[in-house]
Amino acid sequence: MDEKALLKMYTKDPGRAFLEVIREAEGPISTANIKNVVVSAGADKAEVGRKWENARPLIYLHPQVRRGPGRYDHEWSAEPIPSAEAVKRLADRVGKKKVSWLTDALLTVITDSLAAAETSGVTAQTTWNEQRRLEKAQVFAEVAAEVEMLGWDGQDARAIVKWLRGELLDRRLEPIASPGEQVEYDPHVHHASGIIANGAVVEVTRPGYRWLDGAGQPVVVRPLVRAR
Repeated sequence: MDEKALLKMYTKDPGRAFLEVIREAEGPISTANIKNVVVSAGADKAEVGRKWENARPLIYLHPQVRRGPGRYDHEWSAEPIPSAEAVKRLADRVGKKKVSWLTDALLTVITDSLAAAETSGVTAQTTWNEQRRLEKAQVFAEVAAEVEMLGWDGQDARAIVKWLRGELLDRRLEPIASPGEQVEYDPHVHHASGIIANGAVVEVTRPGYRWLDGAGQPVVVRPLVRAR
């Protein structure tokens, strides 16, 4: 993540920004280096120190944060904690202020564990797929409702795009290319109508998105491209 995006994230939610630094670090990273990365992005050094002390206990509860080899080192783990531990940590948060990036991560561990348990048979697999389709429909309905509300409130297209980009950032979705941008065609990343040679220069007509929380950062929506 570039410094501008990191500073924006820090301004909105310091804990999420610290977590992002740990996730993107190449191996264990010390407390001092975590803070230095955020300060280098443009944040006030004294404020970063205070915000870190507030966020640190919550960061230690994240299912994919591990203590590194040093006493104050932190490391991102591709393997989350067991679901039983996730349930315990989530239960300990009952009645306390909700921290979305922590709650969502713990819930993901639990739901993924349930998915594994519920997909052992044909019937269970069908039930799980139906549940996933319902969840997707609910997400789309929420977005549609927000957009309609913004339109009713007199907001123009630019305001709606700004809101959508904020929502995408919160959900760790990174845009791939922009409309009008010229890129080299990659059939594994882009979607094109007609036959286009691999590596040919094409024009993007609709952006795509990559999910930064997924293993290998999967492309969840392919950019639409056309031949020049």
